[in-house]
Amino acid sequence: MHVTKVLVMHSAAQFITHPPSIVAPTLMQGTRKPAPEAYQAVTGTLNKPASDLLFVDDRQVNVDAALAFGMDAVRFESAAQLEEQLHMRGLQF
Repeated sequence: MHVTKVLVMHSAAQFITHPPSIVAPTLMQGTRKPAPEAYQAVTGTLNKPASDLLFVDDRQVNVDAALAFGMDAVRFESAAQLEEQLHMRGLQF
């Protein structure tokens, strides 16, 4: 599976050890997670299919919704855990 280096985050204030290539807060898209329209807005804005995106959020309900929409998704628990998940997916930074 090819994953584009894109992280969709709840807010730009969330901490991760290294910034993603693109941050697309869904609140700026006029819709809220876990509504499918929130994920559709992001795929439309980025002009990427859901399968090319990695969604990161600290709420399991949002992670589950992203998975159901067809995105790869990780529940954020800590910077170290996220870094490990990114490396497992072949993302190098």
